[in-house]
Parts: sequence; C-alpha cells; structure tokens
Amino acid sequence: MYYGEKEWDGPFNLLDMLVIPEYLKPLVSDYRMNLIQVRQSENLCFQNQDISIVFDMIRSIYNKDYETFHEMYKDKTMSTELGLTVGSVVKSQAIINEVMKMEEKRSEVDMCDALQRWFDEAVQKGKIEGVISTCRRFHISREETVRNLIEEFSLSKSRAEEYIKMYW
Repeated sequence: MYYGEKEWDGPFNLLDMLVIPEYLKPLVSDYRMNLIQVRQSENLCFQNQDISIVFDMIRSIYNKDYETFHEMYKDKTMSTELGLTVGSVVKSQAIINEVMKMEEKRSEVDMCDALQRWFDEAVQKGKIEGVISTCRRFHISREETVRNLIEEFSLSKSRAEEYIKMYW
C-alpha cells in the first residue's frame, strides 16, 4: 500500500530491487509486487465503506479537489479514527487538531471543517514561505525575518524559527 502524494517511482518486482549480473537473473524468482496507490485508486471497490471514504478523501486532498470534497462530505461526519487516519496520511496537523477537538467534545468529526482548517494552514504556510523568500531576496537578516513573521502571522518565536529552518 502506497499512500504518498506523488506517484510511486520505485520498483514493482524483486529483480528491479537487486543488482545482479544478467547471467544470474534467470536463476532468481522474480516476485511481482502488488501495489495499491491511493492516488490511483478511484476504480477500486472496497467492501469496507470506511476504507472507501478514507481513500476518496485522501485522493481529493492530494488532487486539490476541494469542491468535490466539500460536496461529498458537507453534511457528513466521521469517526475520530477515520479523521486521524486522513490527517496523518496527508500530514496535516490542522486536520489532526480539529479531530482531537471534536473527540474532546465527544462528537463526530465534521471533515469539511477539518479540511477548511487544513486549507487555511496550507495558505498560511504559502504566505509565510513567500515572506521568507522575499526577505532573503532583499538580504534582510534571519533575525529581522523572524520578527516580521511573528508580527505578521502572530507566531511564537520558536514557530517562526521553525519556518525559517524550513524555507530559508
């Protein structure tokens, strides 16, 4: 099972994983790998409805198809486990945080709200990356850039410094 955002570019069989001379290849059993990619799973039919939902949500998020996501899930809730699975796979702390808040309230997760928080987080990260890039281009010091991030985005100093490490 491969649930990465980018398409699988690794080997699909045992021989592709090994570096062996041509004359030895006929002696090696070439086991084929059965690979399921979340990004290319739209034609798969799962008996378990939860798995279908998780695959659909992840695919929509990876494809940035927020309108379809919103249409499909605007009036639906899901379990904490499914919400955490989606948040973990797409590496969204915003979705995970929203799911945990709902868990504390003992209610089911509204994935459209969670996705909106994820989208807001992604937009903010894009803006932060742009500010850092601009500061670098104009030779503004790292310290001044940290101060700008704190002021502009209401970040803690440690969070601003994390962004500097990521995007400087």
